[in-house]
Amino acid sequence: SIIVKETIMPTWDQTIIMDSIELCGELEMIARCPPDLTIEMFDEDIIGKDEFLGRCVVKPYIRLEPRHQPPKLDWYPIKFFGKDAGELLAAFHLLVSEGNELPFAPERMENNHKLFRVPNDIRPKMQSMRVEALCWGVRDLKRLQLLSVDKPFTVISVGGKQIRTKPIKKMKKSPNYD
Repeated sequence: SIIVKETIMPTWDQTIIMDSIELCGELEMIARCPPDLTIEMFDEDIIGKDEFLGRCVVKPYIRLEPRHQPPKLDWYPIKFFGKDAGELLAAFHLLVSEGNELPFAPERMENNHKLFRVPNDIRPKMQSMRVEALCWGVRDLKRLQLLSVDKPFTVISVGGKQIRTKPIKKMKKSPNYD
């Protein structure tokens, strides 16, 4: 996939097609027991090795008939050595190509001839929204590594964007934001 820079919620908007996959077994057996697909996520680092973020292991939807049926996006858990590490919104289809006419591939991406755009009938509907967070103050904050909290601040994250409040300057005198 392409690399999405500087976000904790990347949106790829791409279809990856792997042609000529050979599987052992009769179609009925493959349909009853499809192979696992392993999807691994990495954080590209400028210096050093790319950092492993986690993986999903999924069963693809098997399409034995060539008629067009748009895939349905679903959330798949990302695991990092057995622990939850996020979710992947995707769809995975295994298409039988032998003796069947495959559906047309989606539109190619402009900068990469190996990748395709997600077709419009599959994309989730997006809405432009605004978040208003009214932060007044804090109380009863626990000690952090045996030290009292002096200058707390709040970070609000939604839709891959973050905003940070200014720290409370004098926590003991007034635990309210300016």
